[in-house]
Amino acid sequence: MHAQPELSHRESGTTTLVAAYAYATWRPARTVAEHLDPSGFRAVTVGEDRLIPSSHQVTRTFTDPAVIARLAAFVNGLPPAPALIGRSCAAVFSRYTLRFTARDANGPAVVVSTVDCGTNAITVNGKPQPGLWDTHARLAAMARQLLGSAAI
Repeated sequence: MHAQPELSHRESGTTTLVAAYAYATWRPARTVAEHLDPSGFRAVTVGEDRLIPSSHQVTRTFTDPAVIARLAAFVNGLPPAPALIGRSCAAVFSRYTLRFTARDANGPAVVVSTVDCGTNAITVNGKPQPGLWDTHARLAAMARQLLGSAAI
């Protein structure tokens, strides 16, 4: 929510007007079913697709349960993204992806990736889910850190 006060004062010194405006964006709550259970995954592959200055892909796969749990907790903590109709965004130079591999054949395959405008896309078994709000590009920062070293 964003609030902006407006102050006004008359020269006579007898009247002061204060007005506050609030803007809220409605976002539906994420259900428990939309959260990842880290114990259901045996690995997570972190990838970066660089688009500029030249196309290049880097990936690393992690099987450490602590890394999987931390990334799942991060995804679980993201709120749903609002609709961004008509909003302009900065250019994207790299796209980052987390691919969670299920522990068993019947488990879900989950992919979370950066898109633009502070939104991360998520698919479960190839089906798009509601976007996740990541205004400070924390997914990209975590992915860059993991691709640079084996520890979070």
